[in-house]
Amino acid sequence: MSVVITLFRSRRHRRSRVSLMICHLAVADLMVAFIMIPLEVGWRITVQWHAGNVACKVFLFMRAFCLYLSSNVLVCVSLDRCFAVIYPLRVSDARKRGKIMLGGAWFIAFVNAMPQVSVPMVDLISSYPRMQFLFLVRTTTNNKMFRIIGDIL
Repeated sequence: MSVVITLFRSRRHRRSRVSLMICHLAVADLMVAFIMIPLEVGWRITVQWHAGNVACKVFLFMRAFCLYLSSNVLVCVSLDRCFAVIYPLRVSDARKRGKIMLGGAWFIAFVNAMPQVSVPMVDLISSYPRMQFLFLVRTTTNNKMFRIIGDIL
């Protein structure tokens, strides 16, 4: 939290592409800390699900999106540093390339988390609702899709 506040308050760091990357990384990590981890803790300690299908889908989407985003932004920071070392004189392209990479990181995280919206469902089994998820597994021998249902408690 202090990283984000420091970056927003400092005018000197506002124009740096590194500070832009660090700010996106800090936001992604805060999303993991304040969205994904409480959802995971609540998920593990509850047995019943009373929020319904829509909340199930939203929570599972946010859970996946936060993790994908944090990982993708970290890859962007690594690639930016790699390009800075390999091509030190191409500074004019670096800011634009950094913004494109960060936009791609957010887009890829969104696209990769979208299956969580279409697949999860709330199912009534043994008189209490549970969230379930669906794995689609493709075999290499006969290209059939198998559906494996697992319970999430």
